[in-house]
Amino acid sequence: MKNFYNQTAQYAIPPSSEAKERYPLATGFLSGRYRQQKMRYLAIDYGTKRTGLAICDPAETIVSPLTVIQGQKELLKKIADVVKAEDVGAVVLGLPLNMDDSEGFQTKLVLRFAEQLKEHLNVPIHFQDERLSSFSAEEKLASAEFTRGKRRKRLDAIAAAEILEAFLEQKTHEDSARN
Repeated sequence: MKNFYNQTAQYAIPPSSEAKERYPLATGFLSGRYRQQKMRYLAIDYGTKRTGLAICDPAETIVSPLTVIQGQKELLKKIADVVKAEDVGAVVLGLPLNMDDSEGFQTKLVLRFAEQLKEHLNVPIHFQDERLSSFSAEEKLASAEFTRGKRRKRLDAIAAAEILEAFLEQKTHEDSARN
């Protein structure tokens, strides 16, 4: 497995048993200036048909679903435009590991997408385990009185918000453990 860690794009995923072995440089959060600095994060729930985006405020306290981008046409440009327009300091990309921490087909697609994304962005990119994020998003939407089509249109952005909330929660715990 290629090591996805360099100066421009730095990745982080939650430390789990197998993840620590597979991503040894990516199991902790960033050091130095990125750790203490508050910034806006953009979360991406990547999919081949739909890609959900969510964003947080600069204080990293409020996470909001942003949009769902349909298809792959100009996806990288659209994400780069959002990063610029929203003054995003880092991107959080959902990493769809299997329940046993193994990588599936979708994981490989996300890793390939991350490589393409880092060529278009000049901000750090982090991975966040996204297991059960879509399930949690579906539960949240179940109580809303939307049609199936309207739920589907919102689902990926809400899943991205779940990913970002998990990332920020873990970041807060790691920062408080260090202090």
